[in-house]
Amino acid sequence: MPRDAIYLISDSGELRRIEHELYASEDILQELVAKHPDVLAGDQIDPDAPPRWLLIRREPSIPDSLEGEDRWWLDHLLLDQFGIPTLVEVKRSSDTRIRREVVGQMLDYVANAQAYWAAGRMRQMLIDEMDSPELADSRLAEHLGITDQADVVAEQIDRFWNKVEANLRDGNVRLLFVADELPPQLRRLIEFLNEQFTKIEVLGVELRQYVGHGLKALVPRVIGQSEAAREQKARSSPSRSGAPSVRLNRETFLSSCPPESREFFTNVLDEAEKRGLEVRWAAESFLVYKKGQFLDFFRCKIRGYLELFLRDLPEEVRLQFLNLAAVKKGSRFTMTIPVTSETLSDAQRTWDLALQTVFG
Repeated sequence: MPRDAIYLISDSGELRRIEHELYASEDILQELVAKHPDVLAGDQIDPDAPPRWLLIRREPSIPDSLEGEDRWWLDHLLLDQFGIPTLVEVKRSSDTRIRREVVGQMLDYVANAQAYWAAGRMRQMLIDEMDSPELADSRLAEHLGITDQADVVAEQIDRFWNKVEANLRDGNVRLLFVADELPPQLRRLIEFLNEQFTKIEVLGVELRQYVGHGLKALVPRVIGQSEAAREQKARSSPSRSGAPSVRLNRETFLSSCPPESREFFTNVLDEAEKRGLEVRWAAESFLVYKKGQFLDFFRCKIRGYLELFLRDLPEEVRLQFLNLAAVKKGSRFTMTIPVTSETLSDAQRTWDLALQTVFG
């Protein structure tokens, strides 16, 4: 049976047929994606703001509990210029696991990475990949097109990594299934999941190779993207499309939060400034953290809530927070406190405890 082919025309007008050829091994396909991540067709994923990929690590490990050993190894972890973590799983079409099993596997990866990757882990992965913090920062600055004074570059790099961490915690991630050919069952699952998820982008990339006459051509095709799904993701995560997100500042935050919590948040901002803590503003909240400490821990939300991420804290410190009366647990390692006139004393104790145990 004739194989699928593409035709090339040389400068002299000669027509050359090169035929579709399966990859000899999965390792070859994995190596190809690692060395040339641009073949993942960012321009098909988003023609208006094509993601550009930076390989962070091949086969990063993922644990299944806070103190547990590493259980899974993802094929590739990439970041784009918007700070969206992109998890890539590569399979040949001949691998029987390329059907439903690989979807469940990928969902395990992203759920446990979000829950158990410590803050700063992705940054450390790039450092390990590049063999030094300096080389990692240089590679990232090159990828982002940052050219400025050294202190400005360092600040922009820190800001980028904070965005990466926030995207992971908020579920603004991308899952890519890569194969020489995606079976119909997997294509349907990818299309369904990408339409249903509001933040997570789920896509397939068929990367076919054509070989002949001493030439090799790679032809990528993105599966699962639709204009409706792309617009939905852009609305839930403006940074995904490169559109500038509206950010708060002190004045707009305090004027918008409930009156009964305004004095408390004013005191938090005043004390943070007094102690030299960093304040990072987002669309509906601000985050307080120590300079140089990539710990997504203490977040104040415009609707009058405190939100704490306890995963990276020592157990004895975590329990001190969880024992406060007004605490409402979220997931296993998050807690919230509504700042109202009834809970104000517990909110203040939470802030005082944070200053003693984390920011001290």
